[in-house]
Amino acid sequence: MYDCKEDSSYRKPSWDPFLFTQIVIESGVTSIGDYAYAFGHANGCPLTSVQLPDTLKRIGESAFSGCNQLTELVLPEGLTTIGDGAFSGDCSAIRELDIPRSVTSIGRGVWDPAVREDDPRRLADAPSAWAKAEIDEAFCYSLMTQRTCIGYQQKITRIQIAELAANMVEKALDERMLAALPEGSIVDWDLSCASEIPISATNIFQDTNDYMVLKAASAGIATGRSNEVFAPDEYATREEIAVILCRAAAYVKGRSEGYAGLNMEADLPAQYADAAQISAWAGLSVAALTDAGILTGTSDTTLSPQNHTSVQEAIVLTLRLYKHITG
Repeated sequence: MYDCKEDSSYRKPSWDPFLFTQIVIESGVTSIGDYAYAFGHANGCPLTSVQLPDTLKRIGESAFSGCNQLTELVLPEGLTTIGDGAFSGDCSAIRELDIPRSVTSIGRGVWDPAVREDDPRRLADAPSAWAKAEIDEAFCYSLMTQRTCIGYQQKITRIQIAELAANMVEKALDERMLAALPEGSIVDWDLSCASEIPISATNIFQDTNDYMVLKAASAGIATGRSNEVFAPDEYATREEIAVILCRAAAYVKGRSEGYAGLNMEADLPAQYADAAQISAWAGLSVAALTDAGILTGTSDTTLSPQNHTSVQEAIVLTLRLYKHITG
């Protein structure tokens, strides 16, 4: 099982951890990858039971981090390595865990306790009251991603919005593809592969080779600061996110019959007094998202296009676009 670390070796899992309550890992698997079932959504993890094979030798870093509903787990004899933070975060439902004698290496923070409910760090990680309902809805549509299922009130980075947008595009194409099938049809292909954004090259940027960034760049959804630099850790502004989401909508429109796309000829409402602050390259995108009711002002008279956006705001915008695309 490959690692799913959030660095240059990151790969999106081929499974969706939001869909399972029980997992059986078959005999023959020797390693559970880093972050394989890591979970950080505020509502918790649906996973309650994992059966591990007797061939297992290694549990990777943060493999089950945040799995707060996991109550059943038996570590097999023959296991030798438990990675850093393997059961960290909020795995409070597991009261006891027998470590086999075969284990020779246990990483740091394997069982870090959950942060107290009144701790400021938890409060910063939780969604604001105004965003919670839409974040819960985004969760139900599998629009949450590994990098955006925690730290909701933090500023969103370019790598995070690229991942959100690329994931949303694939989910929207999946949904439209299913909706177009005649009633009673049997799906005989791997739908997730059919809708997956193909990667055109793996050496696009010098500062990241992230799997989801490569998807977003290959689709023309997110571009670099220059030909070689993506700047994955820089914060994204409201107007920048508007452009990325409009490109995502255009990508779906070009690959899905029946979706008319956004109105890229829409005018920005005259009520916004700070319209002059919108960069020329972002004007059409901001107007289109505003016209569709996806992007709203930070007040009745301001759009604040140069402001940085929080993770929760970006999730809400992504959800609204997803619903615009899927109807």
